Amino acid sequence: MRLYAVVVAALMVSTLAAAELEDGLYWESQEADAAEYVAANGREVFLGKKCDLKVTSASVRAEDNTNETFYVQVELPYDERLTKDKRLSLVVAKRVHAYAGSGHEDEKRCWMEFRVRGKEHADTVAKFFNTQTVVRQHPGHRLKVEFFAEKKSYAAGNDVLAQLRIQNVGDKPVAFKSGGHNRAARDTQFRFSAYLDGESVKDIGNNLSLGGLSTVVTLQPGKSFVDSVKLNDWFKLDKPGYYDVLGSYLMEYYDPEKPDDFHPVWNDIVSAEFSFEVDTAEKKAAKPLKSDVKQE
Repeated sequence: MRLYAVVVAALMVSTLAAAELEDGLYWESQEADAAEYVAANGREVFLGKKCDLKVTSASVRAEDNTNETFYVQVELPYDERLTKDKRLSLVVAKRVHAYAGSGHEDEKRCWMEFRVRGKEHADTVAKFFNTQTVVRQHPGHRLKVEFFAEKKSYAAGNDVLAQLRIQNVGDKPVAFKSGGHNRAARDTQFRFSAYLDGESVKDIGNNLSLGGLSTVVTLQPGKSFVDSVKLNDWFKLDKPGYYDVLGSYLMEYYDPEKPDDFHPVWNDIVSAEFSFEVDTAEKKAAKPLKSDVKQE
């Protein structure tokens, strides 16, 4: 009980201390005179002096479809301190929002990133920066999605190519990201679950991904996008029988009128079922005779 009381008291002191801070950006510091605060995400931060750099622009955007978590990016003039592990925290309306990321472009500009939970707090931050909170809403797309195997029957152990076709059957363009998940053992933008004669097939891979190159695909009404992937990266496919597969594809939608604005307006998944047969007899028949083997 005593330990609990001490922890609660410490949190109360830190939270109350934030009420004394003016709204703005503050340097995180390890100096002896830095004061300790508890940020909105629960992380302890040590803040020093108020940042003297003038904010040139700011944006507050929802990160999820439920509009619960918001991404705040603040752009600042280039400053060498911001490129050498110097961090800023954001204080607005007695709440401390801890550093969540940063970057810079040559010696032109720098930016700091923060995460804010709750639309009411995001609106308060947006008001402080004299900007608008950008929330997500369903873009109203209409898509026809198909997954299918390249062939109806395969020899056991042979490669099975799963193909995806997405057709825009609506009356407006649809823009989405293709790629960005392919620096991995397999393209993790795809997801598959498979059943062999009703029994679940073991996934032999993993979904660890380090990103990868991506492009924004814009589908005009009536047009289709086609992609394919080797299903053997997910399943062994060495047992005979009928395989029923559910294929899915991660979709990150963008505003088709702003193709260079890499801020998603909606996240989603498209999926469809397909099936194929694996036949061991076909594999035996496909084996070449000795006379057909090329001699080196």
